[in-house]
Amino acid sequence: MNALILAAGDGTRIKSVVPKILLPLCGVPLIQRTILTLKDAGITDMIVIVGFKKDVVKNYLEDGSKYGVKISYATNGDYERENATSILKAEKMVDEKFLLVMGDHIFTPNIIKCILSVKGDLVIATDSNPRYIDVGEATKIFIDADEIKDIGKDLTEFNAVDTGIFLCSKQIFPVITQCLKDGKEEWSDSIKKYIENHKVVSYDVSASFWLDVDTEEDLKKAETLLLGSLTKPGDGYISRNLNRKISTKISKHLVKTGITPNQLTLISFMIALISATSFSFGGYIYVAVGGVSAQLASILDGCDGEIARLKFLQTSYGSWLDACLDRYADFLIILGMTYGYWIIHKEVLIWLIGFICLAGTFMIAYAPTRYKEAFNENWRTRSKRIPIGRDVRLFIIFLGGISNQILYSLILLAILANLEALMRLIHHRKDSKN
Repeated sequence: MNALILAAGDGTRIKSVVPKILLPLCGVPLIQRTILTLKDAGITDMIVIVGFKKDVVKNYLEDGSKYGVKISYATNGDYERENATSILKAEKMVDEKFLLVMGDHIFTPNIIKCILSVKGDLVIATDSNPRYIDVGEATKIFIDADEIKDIGKDLTEFNAVDTGIFLCSKQIFPVITQCLKDGKEEWSDSIKKYIENHKVVSYDVSASFWLDVDTEEDLKKAETLLLGSLTKPGDGYISRNLNRKISTKISKHLVKTGITPNQLTLISFMIALISATSFSFGGYIYVAVGGVSAQLASILDGCDGEIARLKFLQTSYGSWLDACLDRYADFLIILGMTYGYWIIHKEVLIWLIGFICLAGTFMIAYAPTRYKEAFNENWRTRSKRIPIGRDVRLFIIFLGGISNQILYSLILLAILANLEALMRLIHHRKDSKN
């Protein structure tokens, strides 16, 4: 199945010297974001309808190979007319069943995956609870028992809006042709006509994120929403309530640069090395610098993943590199704290405390991986836990550094980390019995 992307309009509501679809959103042009979202949903064959400044758009996207997809083009010389004229230009290029999306809409891959599973010759992704758009400007829809009965911008009785995502069959083209002959050029006019003799199915995507970018305000709103979506379900208490609030503000600016996620991973690791080195000198100023550096490394450790998600740069290697360098950073920081305390106080016991702290820290990282391999699910789905993730551990180190309480921070880390590791082992044993 291929996808048809409408990208011919001149975007008069956004004042820009470049086509609206090439305006960047979190470092990625709108249409590129559409293409990469479709790719994530499993669609790699796409047709882009161009019109306004068509050569600029085609020169930017090329044949799609740089995105790992195939892009063909159809041109609508009458791009100032309504969008049904653009759809008709692809009649001989699309498959019997094809996906239709707008080049200036933001949506998640999950919406595409879901609508592709729905049976019907015309399926519309609808939203019964629109949260992010101006309903007054939206195309409204009246639905009865998952079947669309009416559509139009001027409907007074409606219970959903159109999201700009459609699963179509070639049956729609004769209807479009007839509507154009009748002077009705809106895509919604063709759907209204199609409803007279065919069933049109609604699929409600109100639980998912999507946005129509029509104005500069919409573009700013989309940026805010995308940055706000970066919080992950697995984020720890410090990450969720402190680190993300800072890291997303940093990422907001970094996405506009050419810096890569892996480069950020390395920068975060280098700052962790500064932290470890500072701790190893033992004096208060050095210890304080070590604590602040550890927290800064923790914050930047979130930026690499944020940039990767915002710019579609997630890779298995990047995830692996981040995990490996995190383990090295944890080891070196605790080692630096232990050595720095020892050279000042000459207490041999600190080495045992440091060792126990390291053992617990590495068990926390190791146990979930082995658990997933053994039980084929993440440990959080079954076990209660002590909130001692990496974000919390580095925050404890930060507090210990600025308060010059290295001994107590290491003891606290040793107790909490090993207690959490022990709790996981207990739950693993219960699961193995089940």
